[in-house]
Parts: sequence; C-alpha cells; structure tokens
Amino acid sequence: MQNRRQTYHLNVTEKQMQELQDLVRRERQRLASENTPRNEIVVALKGLQTALDNSLYFFAKHNQ
Repeated sequence: MQNRRQTYHLNVTEKQMQELQDLVRRERQRLASENTPRNEIVVALKGLQTALDNSLYFFAKHNQ
C-alpha cells in the first residue's frame, strides 16, 4: 500500500508561520554548518522548509 499525502491545517497566524519558517531555516543552517554526522536531520529540515513554503504559496493562491 502506497502512503498518501495528508493535508494538515494549522491554526496559526501569519506572524507565527513566518517565525516557524525562520526557526526551521536557522536550525537547518546551524546544523549544516557543523561538521557532525547529522545529515539526515538537515535533509528532514529542508523538506519541512519546502513544505512550509508550499503551504504558504497554496494558501495565498486559494485565498485571493
């Protein structure tokens, strides 16, 4: 059975979403700058960052 994507609706303000994006970006950059074997976490954070960007894009697109 193939995993299907699920949509999660976050009840957050625009400011909270921006803070969340900034936090994910800063943490990913911090971990990437360290020379430790945490590559899996960096990749996961990059995926999360992309998901947040996509959610903002589609939210703006459907609420014009």
